[in-house]
Amino acid sequence: RTLVDKHSYAAALSAGSAWMYAVKSARVGKPTFALVRPPSHHATRYRGMGGCLIGNVALAGFFALEELGAGSVVGILDIDAHHGNGIAHLVQAEERIRYVSIHERRGGGGMQRPEYDPRSPNESDKGPKSNLKNIELEKGSDWASGYESALSDALEFLRSSDV
Repeated sequence: RTLVDKHSYAAALSAGSAWMYAVKSARVGKPTFALVRPPSHHATRYRGMGGCLIGNVALAGFFALEELGAGSVVGILDIDAHHGNGIAHLVQAEERIRYVSIHERRGGGGMQRPEYDPRSPNESDKGPKSNLKNIELEKGSDWASGYESALSDALEFLRSSDV
């Protein structure tokens, strides 16, 4: 469980700074990976959820589009026990951002809870611009039983020009 306290907003702003730094580093060709807390993938435009106050991942995606200019496409890959409903909510109308969520299947005895995932996505949920991909894994999946195939599917979607 992620707690929210008087320091949470400052932590969310710091996490946002890390994401923006990652975008700027990637822009100049540096290999970049942002591993931050809070993850921000549950925060929607109007509501924080699951310890996520600001949709920093989605904001970094929009910032990257601005940095890269016309004709650019941004990919976001989110691997977590929970679906990133906030990222999906924030980017679903922007066809230049492709979002993949690899998460536990709902109802599989895992960590999916309706209050964190009100959209109740399934693998057929692609969003209004077909720029979303949800890959559900069974609880307890390992590399051979799910992640290898899921990552391959995710990267194929992120690289495709079909969106």
